[in-house]
Amino acid sequence: MLLGLTSGMRFGELAGLTRNDFDFINNTISINKTWGYKKDSLKGLGPTKNEQSNRTIKMDQLTMNHLKIFL
Repeated sequence: MLLGLTSGMRFGELAGLTRNDFDFINNTISINKTWGYKKDSLKGLGPTKNEQSNRTIKMDQLTMNHLKIFL
């Protein structure tokens, strides 16, 4: 919930995150896949909606510190 509120990511992007997407040194998260959960999308991990959806977002230190506990 915290990550969704502080990052602005879509639900499918949040659900598609893996440990490798988190860079705790630079406080960034790579968005490069999504989790298909709708009837009209692929099931499981798949590509983002379009090429522009692939991005790296900068996160604040406090949020990343909280995430580090779970990863």
